[in-house]
Amino acid sequence: MLLLGVPKTAKRCGVRPLNQFTERTPIDARFQDYHVVLMLVNNADGVKPPFEERRKDEDYANNFLESLNRMRLRRKYLDFSLRIGGEIIHVHKCALAAVSPYFSDRFGTDLKGISSLTLENVELTSVQELIEYIYTGTVTITQNNVRELLRASNLFEIEWVKEKCEQFLERNANARISVRMCRFAG
Repeated sequence: MLLLGVPKTAKRCGVRPLNQFTERTPIDARFQDYHVVLMLVNNADGVKPPFEERRKDEDYANNFLESLNRMRLRRKYLDFSLRIGGEIIHVHKCALAAVSPYFSDRFGTDLKGISSLTLENVELTSVQELIEYIYTGTVTITQNNVRELLRASNLFEIEWVKEKCEQFLERNANARISVRMCRFAG
């Protein structure tokens, strides 16, 4: 769009009409016209346009994690596998490294260039639960898995899960002591 006539407010702001003989693509013209309109709107009130705005998408982290988990479930872009007792769990190295200092350190040293790791002395269900936590941020702790989950989270240095397992054990121990005291008193 060529501006042939310039309103008085535009002249006061220093906006000049575009030269109708200047060669430009439709995209150039669109952006130039947009810039002119921006100047008219902002400068008419004496307000200068912001030079920079930094915005944060509040849903970004959740959306990113959900997308990464969908890729794992669809077996897309997986670049590492954990072998436990004949079972294989496929994962993204970056996901393991982001949550586990154990894996982060090992990927930079002895696992550099390696695409698989065999784990011994750790239960499959505990590792599966930790992988679920890595990709979703949630973990299911039960009386049946708490001890093995605590061991695995300690091995992989996943502190949040380790703390939750310890709290679970402590609450259950306190509950058992209370029940025993009630039986003793009764």
